[in-house]
Amino acid sequence: MEQRDSVRAIQNRSGGRVNFLSDVWETIAKLHTLGGDRHDGLALAEQMEGVIDELLPSEWKVGATVTDSTGQCSRVRRILAPCFANIAFTRCFAHDVNHLVKAILNSAFKNISKEAAGVEKFLNASTSK
Repeated sequence: MEQRDSVRAIQNRSGGRVNFLSDVWETIAKLHTLGGDRHDGLALAEQMEGVIDELLPSEWKVGATVTDSTGQCSRVRRILAPCFANIAFTRCFAHDVNHLVKAILNSAFKNISKEAAGVEKFLNASTSK
């Protein structure tokens, strides 16, 4: 009951506005938390639609949903956006930055850092320190 009162207080302070973040598709034990045994866009969309349908009549105003940038999540956004025109369906900025950094680190920068490490190793091994 205490948790419910706490959530109700947050709901009152925020005017009932909430953003729906969905990122944890499976547990550490690799059990799917959304979509059951299926991990495709349609299964995830059905689960997310159920959550949104449950939130809307309970005085919560869903402003946005945020998912990662996988193909399944892209499909979820394409399926649900026409059904909920007042909700923004967006990609997670942090995931996009992570993908960008990985791409940079796996590009020419990777070769430069390898060469720099080789130079450092050579200099440290030289007899004229």
